[in-house]
Amino acid sequence: MSINDAYALISYICNKEQFGQIKAIQLNPLFVQAQLEAIMNCLGNQKRLNDRYLPPIGYKVNQQAKEQLLPLIVKSPSLVPVSGIAPYPADYFGYDNLQRADGTPVSILESDQLARIKKSVITPPIDDDPFAYFGSDGIEIAPSTLTDVYLYYVKRPVDPNWDYTISNQTEVYNSSTTPQLSGKVSHDFEVSERLHKEICMIVLRYIGVNLSNYQLTEFANQVQERNP
Repeated sequence: MSINDAYALISYICNKEQFGQIKAIQLNPLFVQAQLEAIMNCLGNQKRLNDRYLPPIGYKVNQQAKEQLLPLIVKSPSLVPVSGIAPYPADYFGYDNLQRADGTPVSILESDQLARIKKSVITPPIDDDPFAYFGSDGIEIAPSTLTDVYLYYVKRPVDPNWDYTISNQTEVYNSSTTPQLSGKVSHDFEVSERLHKEICMIVLRYIGVNLSNYQLTEFANQVQERNP
């Protein structure tokens, strides 16, 4: 689903539900937040924990959640510690795994656990059994001499955007590479297409329209029939 398809679907539903015409200046920020919320749900939203303190879906809970984020999973350049701490990539959003170039996994510990292991005489961190701690200021890796540690992570996507011009007092989609009235070029969602309808449902919930997945599909079919 392109950003234009999503815009057309949400506009159509809002008109049908008598919410009036939603302007691009209102809708674009909702697209951004809805995509981030959908990603957080896949990673495992802490606000949706069940009675076992686990999210009903989550990145490490089932394969489907991970597959929905595959377009966003990237590999960092080798991590370079500064004063023992490697900074997070600028677009870091969620953790996937940490490993050396030869595939040796780097075990993730809490700060107190890593501190104890670093002081251990019997089982100190070694090249074949490295450890790391994810802190607020970056990633501490032990041994600190390693130069071939790579972070696989979920990147923060580029914000979705529906750019437009005005024709006959109506907003018209702009697909060109020259930004118009929104100030940025149009940009589609970057997550798997299987999440696009969920993003639309989240946007509609923000607006105040609550639909089931079946109802959204019915509306999507109606829009498709109107604009084949």
